[in-house]
Amino acid sequence: MKNRFRRMLSALGVGNVITDPDSQAWKPTKGQQLTQMFGASGTLNFQGWLTDLGEYNSDFKINTAAFQIYEQMRRGDSQVFALLCTLSLPILSARWDVAPPEAQATATEKEAADLVRENLFGGLEYVSPSGMCTSQSWTDVLRHALLMLPFGCSAMEEIWEVDGDTIRLARLAPRMPPTYYRYHVDTDGETLMVLEQHAYRGSDLEFWKIPADKLTLFNYQQEGAYFQGRSLLRAAYSPWFYKTVLEKIEAIAAEHNAMGVPTGVLAPDSSVEDRNLFQEMLQKFVVEEGASFVLPNGADFKLVGVGGRLFDCGAAIARKNQEITRVGLASFLDLGTTAGSSGSRALGTTLSDFFYLAEQGLANAIAWNVTTACVRRMVDFNYPAKFGRGKQRYPHLTVANVQSRNITAILEYLDKLAGAALITPDDGTEDHVREQLGFPKRDPLTARVDAQTKVTETIQAQATAAAPSAAPATTPGSGHEATTAAGKQPASPAPAPVEHSAVRTGHPMEAHVPRESIEAALDGGTAAVAGLLRQKKPELLRGIAAKVATAPARGVHKAALPPLDGDLSDAVQAKLADIYQAGRASIEQERASQRAAQPAKPAPVQLDATGRDALHLIADTTVGQVQNQLGARAKSAALAAQRGAQPAQAADIAQDVDGQSDAWVDRAAADAVHQAFSNGRQDGFAEHRDEIQYFIYSAMLDANTCDDCAEADGKEGQEGDIPDAPNPNCQGGGQCRCMWIAIFKPTGGAA
Repeated sequence: MKNRFRRMLSALGVGNVITDPDSQAWKPTKGQQLTQMFGASGTLNFQGWLTDLGEYNSDFKINTAAFQIYEQMRRGDSQVFALLCTLSLPILSARWDVAPPEAQATATEKEAADLVRENLFGGLEYVSPSGMCTSQSWTDVLRHALLMLPFGCSAMEEIWEVDGDTIRLARLAPRMPPTYYRYHVDTDGETLMVLEQHAYRGSDLEFWKIPADKLTLFNYQQEGAYFQGRSLLRAAYSPWFYKTVLEKIEAIAAEHNAMGVPTGVLAPDSSVEDRNLFQEMLQKFVVEEGASFVLPNGADFKLVGVGGRLFDCGAAIARKNQEITRVGLASFLDLGTTAGSSGSRALGTTLSDFFYLAEQGLANAIAWNVTTACVRRMVDFNYPAKFGRGKQRYPHLTVANVQSRNITAILEYLDKLAGAALITPDDGTEDHVREQLGFPKRDPLTARVDAQTKVTETIQAQATAAAPSAAPATTPGSGHEATTAAGKQPASPAPAPVEHSAVRTGHPMEAHVPRESIEAALDGGTAAVAGLLRQKKPELLRGIAAKVATAPARGVHKAALPPLDGDLSDAVQAKLADIYQAGRASIEQERASQRAAQPAKPAPVQLDATGRDALHLIADTTVGQVQNQLGARAKSAALAAQRGAQPAQAADIAQDVDGQSDAWVDRAAADAVHQAFSNGRQDGFAEHRDEIQYFIYSAMLDANTCDDCAEADGKEGQEGDIPDAPNPNCQGGGQCRCMWIAIFKPTGGAA
C-alpha cells in the first residue's frame, strides 16, 4: 500500500521519482531488431477459431449463429435487400480495367498489363475433371466478392492452368462465407496461412484446407487479425430486430381490429335462451359475402372498432427502415417515401455524394485485394524474377465511373477553370476526363480531324491516278473536277470499306457531301425560324396571359389557350420551304460529285400537295409547341402568384414568363429545320431511286453523337436496313443532324 501511494505521488511530481524498470532498460531499436515483431494484434485465435473480444451480443459470438441471422436479414427483409442492391449495383456497373504503372511504363510492364486484362475480362475458362468447360465473368467475381457486405468477408480460391507457355487463371472459385471454419495463422498471430472450411463438395461434407497463397480474400471493416471482418448488417441488426417485432404487432392489430368486435344489444324482455342464442351468433359471426342474420324487434347489432389514440406501428417501422439504410449511407433512398421524409434536390445530392464516396472506397479496396493477390501471382508465374521491388512494377486493377457523371456539369466546370486560367488543356487532362466519363482511350491515329483529312487525301489520290498526269486533280464535290484529254470525267472510286472504331473515322463517300453548304443552310434556317418565333412571342404571350389571368382561381390549369396562329405558321412554312430546297439541292450536288461531273445548278422544285402539307404540318407543330410552352409557363406563373396571395395580373404573368430563358425556342426551330431538310433529301432520293445502289447512315454533321446514333453511324443498306435520319431514338431529340448518304451507280440506270 505504501509503495502504491509513493507511485501516485511520483506521478503527480511529488517526492522521489520512481521509474518503470522497463523504461530504464530501453535502448534505440536497430539492426536485426528492426525486423522483429514486439507487439500483438490483440485478436484471440485459439487453434484457428477466431473470437471477437469486442462483441457484446452473444448471438454474434459464434460465426455460425451470426451467419444464420445475416441470412435471415438479407433473404427475408425487403429493406435490407434493397440496401445491399444499392451498395452492389454501382460497383457492378463501374468500368474496371487493368493498367500498367502510370509513370513511364516499360514494354514489359505494358505487356504484363495486357496479359492480366485479357485473362480477367476476356473470360475465366475452367475445365472440370470430367472435361466440362465453363466460363466465369468478371461480374460473377464481383458479386461473390461483395458477399463481404452481408457476411464481413468473402474468399475465392484461385484455380490455375497451363496454356502453352502461359500460366492463366482458370477460375476464381467462390468459397461461401458460412462454410469458413478456422483461420490458421503463422507464429506472429496475424499472417493467415490456411483457411479451413467445413463444407459440402457435392454430397460429401468434409473439412477442406485452402492455402492462403491460393486465396483472394475480401474483408469488410477488418480490425487486427480478425479475418472474419464485420458484416454491414451487424449495425443494422438492432433496427431490423425491432422492425420485425413491430410488423408482427401490426399484423396482429390488423387481424383483431380491422373488422371490429361484433357487439349486440338484446331486445327488451329477452329470455335467457334468447341471450345465449344471440351470444352464440356473435361468437360465430364471420365477415364474408353471404354473412347475415335476422334480429328480433328491439335488438341491435354492430361492429365496434378500437377507440382512442392508437400506437402508429407504420411510423415506427418507417423510422426503423430509415435507420437500416443509414447504415449503408444510403439515406437518399428514403427521401419522399414517408411523410416528413422529403427534402430538396440539394439535400439528396449531398447525401448521395457521401454514399458514392464510400462506394468508391469499397471498389478501390476490391481492386487492391485482387491486385495484391491473383494479379501479382499471375505476373510472377509468367515473368519469373522480373517483377517486384527494384525490378519491373506490377500492373494494377483500376475502377472508374462508380458514380454516374453529369457530363454537362463537368464540361461547365472545366470551361470555368480554363477561362480563369487555372487549368491548361493537355493530353493528361483529356485522358483523365475520358476516364471519368467512361470514354474510350485517346487514339491519335483515329482522331476525327486526322481521319477526315486522310479520307480526303485518299479520294484525291485515287482520282489523280485515274486521270492523265496532265490533268489537275481537285477535291471531289468542289465543282471544278479534273477532266481527261477527251473531256470525259473519271469515274468515282468505289467506296472502300472502313473499319469503324470507338472514335469516329468517317466513310470515304462522305467527302462528296457538301458539308459547308449543308451546315450553313441548317444553321441559317434555324436562326431564321427562331427569329420569327421570337418576333411573334410577345404578341402570343399577351394573348395567353390574358386568357390565364381571367381563369377562375381553381381553374387556371384548365384555362383555354388562343387558337393556333395561322399567320405565324405560314411564315414558318415559307422558311422551311427554303430548307427543303437546300435538302433537294444537296442530293444533286452529291450525285454529280460521285460521278465526277459538273453539277448543274438545280432549279427550284415545285412542291406538290403532299410536300406542302408535310411542311405545313411541321410548321403547325412547331408553332403549337411554342404556344403550348408559353401557356404552361403562364399557368405556372399564375399559380405561383396565387400561392403568394397575389392576384394574377396579365401584365405580371407576361413579364414573368418573358424574363425566363427561351432556349427552348432554338430547339423547336432546329427540330423543324432538320425535319424539312430531311424531307428534301428523301424526295431527292425518290427522284433518283433507280440510280441508287444503297445508302449509308452518317453522323458526320454532329460534333457530339449519342450512343444510338454512334451505333448506327457508318451502317450500309437499303430502306429499312438502317435507322431513319434524323434518328427518332436520338438522345438529343430534335438536335440530331444525322442523315443518309446515297451511293449512286457510276453511270445511272442499271448497275
